[in-house]
Amino acid sequence: MQALMAHLSMKQKKTMALEEEIEKLARGTSTFQDGLFHTYNYYPFNLESKTKSTLNGLIGYAGKAGHHDARTLIRKALDEFKVDLIVSIGISGGLKDVNIGDVVIATEVTDYNYNKKVTDGRDLYQIKTYPINEKITNRIDFRKKKEIAKNFKAENKIHQGNILSSNEVMGSDSYKKQIEESTGTRKALAVDQESYAVVQEVDVMNEKVGAKRVEVFVVRGISDMSDLKKNDIHQQSSDENRKRAMHNATIALLYMLENEFWKTG
Repeated sequence: MQALMAHLSMKQKKTMALEEEIEKLARGTSTFQDGLFHTYNYYPFNLESKTKSTLNGLIGYAGKAGHHDARTLIRKALDEFKVDLIVSIGISGGLKDVNIGDVVIATEVTDYNYNKKVTDGRDLYQIKTYPINEKITNRIDFRKKKEIAKNFKAENKIHQGNILSSNEVMGSDSYKKQIEESTGTRKALAVDQESYAVVQEVDVMNEKVGAKRVEVFVVRGISDMSDLKKNDIHQQSSDENRKRAMHNATIALLYMLENEFWKTG
């Protein structure tokens, strides 16, 4: 039996959690219900893997976008529960080489706002990156990507790579260009506001416990392209894009859970 804390990251209010996607995670459980965990909404569930073992988990909502709520939720979960795996799933903005509805599974997560400074009226950024356990990410080969994508809505794909995490909303093309230039060779595929806080808290926990690792992975569905057209896209077909992105991200996550990708031994 394994324990999972799934941090559900959405750009809108709780209603954007999409009940149909939550039901996919919660299927097969008799204990699925609303609850409160330190003022955060959570949903307990269990899921049977392909090997017939049971994964017990909690889906938690971080509340507001940004590092703070995500960090607080994960920290409390790690302090109070015996957790083997933390998953951060949600929607995000796309950068290069991805399309709306595609799914990005992080091989590393970069904090773009790490040690931000202002010099001569210009923002200067330093980046800090945490890698995801390659024993997990290496299990997602080309064949598995094709198998997962067969259940996606529309002709979308799975990508693996760097996800940027910034407390600032990407609201201009110049900011997007600045991010892409600052990260250099660490080309990022997507940008969100929570994932760095999640992986950092897990890293802190792993330093405390030593050999007993808490694994983590990050899954994001692309709901917009992180540019000035973002607002127009959301006004015209916002629900459709977000639902499609979240649906595809959930399909990918379920495959990873059911096939026990977090077991690295």
